[in-house]
Amino acid sequence: MALQVVSELWMAQLSFVRTREAPYREIDFIMERDRRRLAIEVKLSHSVSYTDARSIVWMMSEDSQCVGGVVIYGGTDIRLLADHIIAVPWSML
Repeated sequence: MALQVVSELWMAQLSFVRTREAPYREIDFIMERDRRRLAIEVKLSHSVSYTDARSIVWMMSEDSQCVGGVVIYGGTDIRLLADHIIAVPWSML
């Protein structure tokens, strides 16, 4: 719900990505505005690591309009997972 509100405030489109062929890939949410995309993954875990951002890394390598990513998770710290990819706790949304 918070992502939908943010996307409306920013006048951004909200969508998702799922591939139909192996290797199967999925991005929970894609927020797009002015031909720039932000990939968003949501994890239930209280911990987060680079492996939680693999789909975002893939999306950024395949789509030049994907400029960064966010992993939303159940922890307490904001963490840098990779170049242009951060992890943010749900409680900070």
